[in-house]
Amino acid sequence: MLRYSAWMWYLLAVTYHITLVVLSIIPVSFLLSYVEATPIAGLESQDLLMHFTAYFILTILWRKVILTNRGSAGIAIATGGVLEAAQYAIPWRSFSIFDFLTGAAGTAAAVGLAALLRRRAVS
Repeated sequence: MLRYSAWMWYLLAVTYHITLVVLSIIPVSFLLSYVEATPIAGLESQDLLMHFTAYFILTILWRKVILTNRGSAGIAIATGGVLEAAQYAIPWRSFSIFDFLTGAAGTAAAVGLAALLRRRAVS
């Protein structure tokens, strides 16, 4: 049986994961409906930063739940791949290999950080 803190991490990971999926498939116009309709300078780099950060957090949360780097990375990379493929089929979204690669980089950074912290804790 999971301890209380383990349940909290599990609920946080699932909630974050569902939120990430929903935000990845709803129309961008809905997300930006409260923003002025003027072009935003550097939006592409901000988009890549958001992907990196989103998948970094997703990997860290699942790492707290399942306790393995391989499993948490697998969940995050599979989610990114499925969502990018789904965005290819959704008319109001667009597929971008760079979004997927940036998410994978965020996952790799999270796994690297987790490994570094574990190594420091052991020594």
